[in-house]
Amino acid sequence: MDHVVARERKQDSTGVQDGVRGRDPRGGSAGRSAAAGRHPSPRRVTGRTLADGALVRNRHALESGILDAAPLWCNGRVCMLIALFTFSYSVASKSRIRMGIGAEIAIHYDNSGVLIVKADFVFWNERAQPGAIIEISGTICPGESNGAELALYWRTFEKTDVSRGDNGKSIWWSHSVGPVYPLIVPGRAAGTSSTVQSIRLYARQPGALGTGQYRVIFRATTDDPKNPGCSYCLDLSISEKHAKQLADCQEDKDAVWHQRLISRKLSSANGAEAAEPAAIRFESQELRGY
Repeated sequence: MDHVVARERKQDSTGVQDGVRGRDPRGGSAGRSAAAGRHPSPRRVTGRTLADGALVRNRHALESGILDAAPLWCNGRVCMLIALFTFSYSVASKSRIRMGIGAEIAIHYDNSGVLIVKADFVFWNERAQPGAIIEISGTICPGESNGAELALYWRTFEKTDVSRGDNGKSIWWSHSVGPVYPLIVPGRAAGTSSTVQSIRLYARQPGALGTGQYRVIFRATTDDPKNPGCSYCLDLSISEKHAKQLADCQEDKDAVWHQRLISRKLSSANGAEAAEPAAIRFESQELRGY
């Protein structure tokens, strides 16, 4: 009997000691059990698990008075609005096309005295959906110079090829590559949202450019009625020397030209100051045979 009582006391003291030391009579420690309750064993985390955790945190915040009840029902609407905005901006937004011009513009005449303007056009799309350029036109308005306004229309594309001459030097040859066709400008969703084309614009009637400054406006028409097109405006300056040389830049009877007047875009490095801060200025520079 004394042995039984001593054994029970020993078990009681062991339980007390285990309780003091945080031991669990079933094995393991109470501290580890509590820690396991706070930090469950690794398991697969799903969207439902994350959502349940968010609800528990919000419920605790409500009970403690930190969080109001109103944002709880607003959270779903806010998430829906954010998802809708992201979808509209990155996937479903209609095209909005902008245009620019390269660093050079080439000018010459055909054999009937019609002005031909060649430039490298770049088109880029600010939205997700692709767009189409269906027409490109232009206008040359004389500033202080005398002369009539010239209307330009899109007639051909141009391509420049290079070959190796007998002396080892490169030979450049620019030529027309056929009639025009609509240009497709991809959207941002396609990964690239721009296209570059060398284009020739022809005047609708014969007319010559003389010495002075001209306002040139290029316009691109798209297939979207809500965003019908865009424009690009620049000031073109032709010196007296180059105006005389331009008169000789004319195609022969076989519609072959031998030289063109090159006008180049001016930058701050050239020390040019435009009358308007946003004005883009081109100035005649040289004659070129390609």
